[in-house]
Amino acid sequence: MPPFIVSESLSANLGIKIIEIFDERIHNYASRIQNEKGIVVEQNPLEKYIATLTPEEREKHNALIQECLEREGFINKYTVKTRNSLFQLILGLEKFNKAAADFEKCAKIYKDLYCYLFYDLIPLLKTLSRNKPSMN
Repeated sequence: MPPFIVSESLSANLGIKIIEIFDERIHNYASRIQNEKGIVVEQNPLEKYIATLTPEEREKHNALIQECLEREGFINKYTVKTRNSLFQLILGLEKFNKAAADFEKCAKIYKDLYCYLFYDLIPLLKTLSRNKPSMN
């Protein structure tokens, strides 16, 4: 039997909660590693670093700066897509869970039905086999 069956709205809330917990655990893990190694991480280190560059340095390293900004955008974009995919996966798994539970209930009903029919037919089959003329 599946461990739990929930409605779609509850699934959505559950999915959001799982993603929040996942994000929190990643953040806590990253913070712990940073603290252990004595790393200080800024909120947006790239933007802060670019702000410290002189206009000449910005011009000189413009291609590298642009590439870094593009990569940061790429990472941010795919982080959002990954979260959305995770959410959709959770919803899909919840629907699968509900369908599996429904299938299990239907299978049990059919099994019980066949058992009852079989037990009801046994006396009839015995009666028919006694009254059947022999081929000898």
